[in-house]
Amino acid sequence: MNDSKNTFGNINSVLAGEWSQCQSLLNYSYPYANTNNYQKIDKQSLLDLLSQQALSHTEPLVASVKSHIDAIETLDADCYSVLTFVDQLFDNYAKNSALHPAINLQLQCLRPATAIALLNERLPWKDDKLAAMFCLIYRHSLGWEPENGRSAERFLNQITAIIDSKDSIENALNLLSDFFEKDQRRIQKLESRLRDAEMGTLHAKHAQQLSAKTLNQHMAGKKLPLPIIEFLQGPWRESMRLLVINKGKESEEWSHIRRLTETLIWSFQPVEAEDTERKQHVLNSISEISEQLRETTIGLHHSSNIDQELAIIEQEHLKILKSEPLIYQPFKLIDNTNPLISSTASISKTLLDKVSSFNEGQWFIHHTDNGDRKIKLCVKISQVNQLLFTNFLGMKVSYTSFEDFAYLLSSKIVNPIDAKDPLTVTGEKILSDLFERHKTNEEQSAQEQAAAKELIVQQQRAREEARKKALLEAIALKKTQLKIPAITIAPAHIDAVVPEPVKAPPAQEETPKHIFQSSDEQPPNIQNREQVEKQEQLFKIADLNVGGKVAFQAENGETIRCRLAAIIQTSQHYIFVDRNGVKQHMLKKEELSEMLLLNSAKILEPGSNFDGALEKVVNNLRERKKL
Repeated sequence: MNDSKNTFGNINSVLAGEWSQCQSLLNYSYPYANTNNYQKIDKQSLLDLLSQQALSHTEPLVASVKSHIDAIETLDADCYSVLTFVDQLFDNYAKNSALHPAINLQLQCLRPATAIALLNERLPWKDDKLAAMFCLIYRHSLGWEPENGRSAERFLNQITAIIDSKDSIENALNLLSDFFEKDQRRIQKLESRLRDAEMGTLHAKHAQQLSAKTLNQHMAGKKLPLPIIEFLQGPWRESMRLLVINKGKESEEWSHIRRLTETLIWSFQPVEAEDTERKQHVLNSISEISEQLRETTIGLHHSSNIDQELAIIEQEHLKILKSEPLIYQPFKLIDNTNPLISSTASISKTLLDKVSSFNEGQWFIHHTDNGDRKIKLCVKISQVNQLLFTNFLGMKVSYTSFEDFAYLLSSKIVNPIDAKDPLTVTGEKILSDLFERHKTNEEQSAQEQAAAKELIVQQQRAREEARKKALLEAIALKKTQLKIPAITIAPAHIDAVVPEPVKAPPAQEETPKHIFQSSDEQPPNIQNREQVEKQEQLFKIADLNVGGKVAFQAENGETIRCRLAAIIQTSQHYIFVDRNGVKQHMLKKEELSEMLLLNSAKILEPGSNFDGALEKVVNNLRERKKL
């Protein structure tokens, strides 16, 4: 397989599966160098090895492949990048999925099949059979936990046997589908029975609590005789409960019994003597109330005590008709603290709507003090705002109200699990990150190259300006020494200026050996003599030109012959180099004069006429970073 070049242009083509783009991105992101110059195995040999399914699924795919090939063989760049990408894909998949580690471990067996898809130039999540395999296992194994006992163990063993088999992906997919279908039918039977039983229980509790709530609302703050209190909180409440179970709280019958309850209680409220109109209205309603009470109770249940209970109501009404006083008794409202009806926590409508949006079959992770567990929403009863949860085996785990579950969600005690297989999201996220990393590196490299080019341009410009400046100073100095009137020379024309040749003075004799003798013993009138000698040395220095030769005495007594390479006019520094052009001394005029007086330096040649060599020396010195 030939190494691909970095020809990928945009992330859309990579995610679309254009293989030349994908391969280039993988090669760039996972570079491989055959440093030992081993023999590369061909693509078909690698495909045959992967198809044998003899590779270990507990170690990275690259390492497993290398352990099955000869020691002198290696992968080519394309194959290496594909296998490395597969390893990263499975590592990230295990982190992103909500599957138990034991299930993810079995999925590692699909690494070779995933690599085969890529080597055949298909992204694994775009391979129909392979993607279906991942999705099927993920959906049916999402709630699996080893704590579920032997049934969970048998489930895992069956999946392991199918995945580890030598069958093709297509055959393994069919076997898994059959197994999951049978297992799902078993779970559905258990959940159906549980649903029916819990629905009946929840409806009964709801009816009981709703009847109590309705009675409390109408009886609160009212005055009633003891027989009426006992009737309302006893037989009448039972009638209301049965009506909710049989007809539901949205029925017309329920609305009717609520109105009848309110009218019955109203008929026993005290009436002022002067309020004749209201008293007459109560009297006119008594006969109608008695008739409606009988129709409602007889239609709900048959009891030998019904006639007696209704007779008690009629007796109390008869007192009203006879204008006899009623004996009112204090009473307590029915205890109605069950969370089926009310919750002490105030939950926002947004959270309640979120709870309502969950469908049956949705999985959640419940964080408890004893560890995390996975629960599935098995039954959602919107009429009573109740939720029933089961485990992986279809067994009841808990039930709670919408309000309580909304609180668990907001507190992050319960988190919903995304039921969508994360293979596609994981793979595309890796490719996107690799592409962004490449893009960032390319931009950074371009910026560095542009900065380097700009630096070179600036350095060249600075060197050119320094060269012209030094040449201008040298020309001005030479003209001053030759006592030529100063002229103004534009920097742009410096290169064209060539000084007139100057006749070189006669060469001086070689430095005598006694010039570096000790000067500890000095003759009389030393001060005047030193001043004269110093003045003479200054005159000699004034005649010293670039190219002149000076002998310096080193600390070890060795004499080093140097050449004056440049005179810096701005700082009055004299720069001397040896025969190799290496700088040895940079002295001011006064320092050089002092060395001449102390016999530690001797001018051998003052220097000849000015020529083009000066320019070369100055340029060479400035490129050595401040001589």
